[in-house]
Amino acid sequence: MCFDCERKHFSYQKGFSLFVYQGAIKESMIDFKYRNCRDNRFFYGEELTKCFGDDWKRRGVQCIIPIPAHKSRVRTRGYNQAKLIAEQISVSTGIPMDATLLIRNKKTLPQKELSDTERLKNLTQAFAIDEQHFKKCQSLLPETVLLVDDIYTTGSTVEACSRVLMAQGVKTVYFASVCIGKGM
Repeated sequence: MCFDCERKHFSYQKGFSLFVYQGAIKESMIDFKYRNCRDNRFFYGEELTKCFGDDWKRRGVQCIIPIPAHKSRVRTRGYNQAKLIAEQISVSTGIPMDATLLIRNKKTLPQKELSDTERLKNLTQAFAIDEQHFKKCQSLLPETVLLVDDIYTTGSTVEACSRVLMAQGVKTVYFASVCIGKGM
């Protein structure tokens, strides 16, 4: 763990990341997010699965949940990059994905432009459980989930999503990201 993460308490159990967000992988991620290079998801998903797939299965991950993007962001970009990565992980591991349980109900400022404190405030009430979906599957709500995102920096997004899921009965949350920030 980086120094920042060691000082904080998080609701999720553990995280899995492949690369530090710098150099060639940073450029690859920028292409993926902002230049419509959707095929990068195959590499990201396969590499995450190769490195961590067996571990996720041993830990009893029952469901993969991508970090949701606000509908306006999906309209602008044309896709949710976390969902594309999660789909590939699901295909590679055989662990089902649910992209409808967790929703982003508040448009927020881009996290990359904010400090740690501002990030947490920015995400207050940004995520929620989709009530219609929850009513349908409440008895089938997974106990152990894997949240998937493209880049993990301060943990604010994963923490906000973890709290929402755990408030509804999910017992254990792990996260996976392609990249992780350098920390301090």
